[in-house]
Amino acid sequence: MTLKEYEEDLASVQNEITGEKMLTEIICIDLHCWRYIIKDLDGFDGICISDEKLIEMDTKKKDDDITLLHEMTHAYEGMMPETYRQYVAVRLFQKLQHKIPNLISLISADLHTVSHVAFHSPLFTLKALDLDIGLGLPLGTVYSYEKKDFYLNITE
Repeated sequence: MTLKEYEEDLASVQNEITGEKMLTEIICIDLHCWRYIIKDLDGFDGICISDEKLIEMDTKKKDDDITLLHEMTHAYEGMMPETYRQYVAVRLFQKLQHKIPNLISLISADLHTVSHVAFHSPLFTLKALDLDIGLGLPLGTVYSYEKKDFYLNITE
């Protein structure tokens, strides 16, 4: 689900009691205000600091599109209020459950592993999988942290 699809999806929802359309101008989702900095990150490929609207990339990864996409996925998640994050997660799950038969197993396994140093929510996992499918990449590519092999073992 892209940000535009999200806004269109919300615009199509009606209040069940009044029949009125929902307001979609509640939040401003915009990547134009974000800063991108390339610097030595001592062991990290990239870091997203949503509160500061900042994405930092390690100098060794400055040309790595997947690392940038990973951090932009964090930014995508960080721009939305919690209620909308939950809504988008549900919609992404509905979209992906038919494309990835063991989707709930992937999410569950991810939540119960501590093999990575950064927190990744179910929304992040779902959006990363959605991007993998959309870009024709192996599942786990955008997520990174060796998830391609991890997901491969779960899907077999």
